[in-house]
Amino acid sequence: MNRIDLTNGYFIEIDPMCYTLKRTYKGKKKGEDQVKESVSGYFGSLGQAIEKYLYLNRIEKSPDRVTELREYIEMVEKADKAAVRAILKGLRALGGEDK
Repeated sequence: MNRIDLTNGYFIEIDPMCYTLKRTYKGKKKGEDQVKESVSGYFGSLGQAIEKYLYLNRIEKSPDRVTELREYIEMVEKADKAAVRAILKGLRALGGEDK
């Protein structure tokens, strides 16, 4: 199974049937620290998985307060640029053509 690592613990697992967007996080089980995975969605195309990742990445970076539109746009642009860089890095690791 192939995997594309993104930012903020997100990654996409690729198998013949679908693209699964997942995220790793630290949790505890019986008092012990463990790294766990949560599924953010199953998708029929890589593009759909990336769209969901971009959406979730924006939500996480948006503050829980009133924000000026200009600030929000700048925050979204920065988050999207970072996400695109991570996607390109993952594609290169899989032998993609865009270098």
